[in-house]
Amino acid sequence: MDLLELAGDWLPPGAEHGFMLLVGNAPAPDSAAWQLLDALAPQPGCWLHSGPLHSARFCQRVFAALLHACHSSLLPPDAQPRNLQWEQMLGEQWLLADKLRQLAASYLTDRIGLTPPYPSPLPESARHYAANLARSIVLTLPQQQDWDKLLQELSALLQTRDQQQAGHT
Repeated sequence: MDLLELAGDWLPPGAEHGFMLLVGNAPAPDSAAWQLLDALAPQPGCWLHSGPLHSARFCQRVFAALLHACHSSLLPPDAQPRNLQWEQMLGEQWLLADKLRQLAASYLTDRIGLTPPYPSPLPESARHYAANLARSIVLTLPQQQDWDKLLQELSALLQTRDQQQAGHT
């Protein structure tokens, strides 16, 4: 029997946002395991081969974090408008960026055996969806920062700008 790793949002978020079945260590085409995946997916072939074992869980964690971040910034449909708490939202986004970068770097190091600087082209063992997702995250997101300090600097810049604009009117 083939060993498969399955991950996905099966409960209400999956129904609401589109079910996604992620598969690590995909089986050979036309095998019994392949037919099982087709039966579990919304339609035959509607599943993502994300890479070797552990890749499906990594991808699912990234997608779940991003979905949670999107949901936490939305107002309920019947809510009244409120003042935008941009400092809090920005801090939460920076925290999420740090966590995603750490998760991706850990996946690349622990599961793929890559450390920065990441080679280009990637070795054959890293030519799959999860490794490309992880590499994109670590190359796109900044290294861990002192986010509180950056937020204070941004706030000071905005205050200076507001004071300058008030002086010109």
